[in-house]
Amino acid sequence: MDLIQPLFLNQSGRTETAELGVANSSWSQTFIFDVIQKDIDKGVDSFLLFIKPDTKTWTPDWNYQAEMVAKIKKQFPKIQLIVDVCLCSTLPDGHCRVMDKPDTSEALLIDLGKKLESAGADILAPSDMGDNTVQNLKAETNCEVMAYVKYRSVFYSSFRNLADSTPTTERTYQLPINGDSGMIATANKFRSQKADYLLLKPAQHSLNDLGMISISTYNPVGLYQVSDEYLGLPTVEHQIEIAKVYRKAGAKFLVTYGARDIIGKF
Repeated sequence: MDLIQPLFLNQSGRTETAELGVANSSWSQTFIFDVIQKDIDKGVDSFLLFIKPDTKTWTPDWNYQAEMVAKIKKQFPKIQLIVDVCLCSTLPDGHCRVMDKPDTSEALLIDLGKKLESAGADILAPSDMGDNTVQNLKAETNCEVMAYVKYRSVFYSSFRNLADSTPTTERTYQLPINGDSGMIATANKFRSQKADYLLLKPAQHSLNDLGMISISTYNPVGLYQVSDEYLGLPTVEHQIEIAKVYRKAGAKFLVTYGARDIIGKF
C-alpha cells in the first residue's frame, strides 16, 4: 500500500497552524520546499497538494496555483505531485462548486485543471464530485485523474479550518452516511468517465465499500484518512496499526497526514 502525504500551501506569506499540528501547517512558499525535502529524506515520494489563495473570489485566475506547482516540480522533479482540483478554498461560500451555476463550475474546474497540467502536476484530484468534472478533465488534459468519492461528514472539520473551506450551507452533493449504494454507484460513474484512481473518504466510513468498489471498477482504489480520523490516533503506533487494517482491507494507497511518520514501518 502506497502512502501519500498531504501538503497545505497558502498565499499569505506566513505559516498558519491549526488542529492538525505544526507538521501539517498551511505553509508559506518560503518554507514548503524545506518541508518537502525533509519528507523526501524520510522516504515520502508522493504528495497531495492543497493550495489556499490569499483572496476568495468568484472569478479566480489560478495564477498562484500554477506558479507554485511549477516551482515545486522544478525543484523536485522526481516526486509524484497530486494537486487538489476544487473550488472550496477559493469561493466566498466555501463550497466545492458554484452551487446554482453548474456551467460556471465546470468552466472554472477545467481552467484550473489545464493550468495545473501546464505547470507540471502529475495527477489531478477533483474533489467536488461533480457529474462531469472527471470526464471534463480527462477530455481537456493529459493528466491522470484521481477522483474523490466521499461521504458528507463532520470528520472534515479540522481540514476545513486549515484550508478556510467551511461551507455556508450543507454540502448536499456529498453522499449521506446512511446511503446504501451511493458510493458504489458514484465510483462506477467515475470509472465510466475514465478516472485512473478512486479515492474514498473518510477512510473508516468507506471500509464496507472498499472491496466492492475494487471488484466492480478494476481501478486502483485508495482511502483518505481525513483530518479528524488522524487526530484520533495519539501515537505513531496507533497510526501504524490502523494503516495495517486499511492495507488488509485492500486499499492500494492511503492518503494520511502521518505518512511521513509511518512510511517504511509496516
